[in-house]
Amino acid sequence: MSLLKLIAAIAAFSLSACGGGGMQTVAPQEQKQITVAFMGDSTVAGVQGILNAKTEPFNQLLPEKSYAALIQAQSNGRIKSVNLAVGSGPSNTSHMREIEYPLALAANPDIIVMSTGLNDVVNNYSDSDYVGNYQVILQDLQSRKIKIVLLTPLVGIPYLTYAQDAKAAHFANLMKQLAVQYNATLIDTRALETVVNGVNTSACNAYDLHPCDYQPFANAILPVLLKL
Repeated sequence: MSLLKLIAAIAAFSLSACGGGGMQTVAPQEQKQITVAFMGDSTVAGVQGILNAKTEPFNQLLPEKSYAALIQAQSNGRIKSVNLAVGSGPSNTSHMREIEYPLALAANPDIIVMSTGLNDVVNNYSDSDYVGNYQVILQDLQSRKIKIVLLTPLVGIPYLTYAQDAKAAHFANLMKQLAVQYNATLIDTRALETVVNGVNTSACNAYDLHPCDYQPFANAILPVLLKL
């Protein structure tokens, strides 16, 4: 075989191996927008503590400054936040299961983020109440193959009594067990808080239990959501 024929044969083989039309390329796909439903108590709704609680209102509802809203605004269009905690009333795990969860499912979410516990403490819920309400939701989410993110309740805030704070810490540990049991992603809010001499300064002062700024929460949650 002459050199020219050999080159032609190699070229023909290369074209056939590539589908006959040269190198095939895959067009970049647009990134799908993720719908995230947020459920829980007033800290999810965006109730914000204020620095001057003695002379100003105790706290204020600012949904536009909730971590759900901040996450959507800072996600470059990747995330649509649906905040079911806004306007649903004071939420404990029973309220979240009975009221917020059906609304969350109606939003057809890819991910559900949940955080409640302090109202369960104040309402004197038992371990079985707290865990049982979460289990009903988590079992159903597993069957629907909806991804789950759990935030532990706030711990160490001066508004609570010593006994209440100890119970909140206990509920946080129970949530860690639930996260393992149901393959949920856990975000420990204690890593987001500043504790000085045993006092959580993420709450504005001893008169309130709500953070003054939800940006640290958004900073922690957003990259987790984008990786799920």
